[in-house]
Amino acid sequence: GGNMSNMKSALSFRRVSPTKKKINAAIKKGVTLFNNGRHDECLDVYLQTAKEVQPDVRESYLNYAIIDAEELRAAGKHKDGAWVMRDAFNEILEPSSKPEATTANMLHEDDSGWQ
Repeated sequence: GGNMSNMKSALSFRRVSPTKKKINAAIKKGVTLFNNGRHDECLDVYLQTAKEVQPDVRESYLNYAIIDAEELRAAGKHKDGAWVMRDAFNEILEPSSKPEATTANMLHEDDSGWQ
């Protein structure tokens, strides 16, 4: 099984390692708060972390999640906001569709053409 270990080390080189660490720490902290009914504090932890890692995450859905979560927070829907952020975090940690990265690259290139 030598190949597997090679793949593992290659994966760990991806740009997101420090980002994933921050997100995992935020989720760990957030889950405890959430389970204690402190949804507002949970949401704050998630938002703070999301904004910290935002420059390192190229996927635009994180930006949308932050906007959505802030609106829900303003509306007092902390529980919903926390879930929005958690979903975005999960997507960063475990991307559901592999081609997404290439789609994002294509979109970035196309943007310049729109002007």
